[in-house]
Amino acid sequence: MKEGIKPAIFISYAAATGPDDDKTKTLLRLHNNTTCNIVVETSDIVPPPAEYRHLFKTQTKTLPNGDIGTRYIPDPPEGAFVPIYYDKSDGKQKPIPANYWGGRDLVFEYTIPGGRSVTFTVDTKLFRDRIRLSVPFTYEWEHDPELRTTGGIDHRVYYEYELPKGYYLPN
Repeated sequence: MKEGIKPAIFISYAAATGPDDDKTKTLLRLHNNTTCNIVVETSDIVPPPAEYRHLFKTQTKTLPNGDIGTRYIPDPPEGAFVPIYYDKSDGKQKPIPANYWGGRDLVFEYTIPGGRSVTFTVDTKLFRDRIRLSVPFTYEWEHDPELRTTGGIDHRVYYEYELPKGYYLPN
């Protein structure tokens, strides 16, 4: 849902979560308040296992060799949970992977349509340690193989700690 007075892309607090609502995880919401699609890194969810099928529309067609090809098109319902990869930083160092391995060989991506938001969880202890969280992203149009150059442009949206009063106690 597009919000007129908010930044183009931002992260907000959504809820405390975890087993029995123990606040071990925090649900955050990534808002794409633009008319452009953005692309974030995720777990491997294509082809989607049952728990992620609602995040895609499918398009099937007959291939030249007679096989049936299925294309998965990202189409998350508003506020859908997506296993987004995020980074952490103490504010003095450059961001490093928080919930994924930086040396991986494969990168999986998910497109968030303009005007939509998705949710993702983070470990609450990161807030207690006052770690700065961010989600790297690119704009979908930057993925055109004819326009893309080595290195590409990386954008980053930071979470600015809009947590409810008393949510955590700093160390």
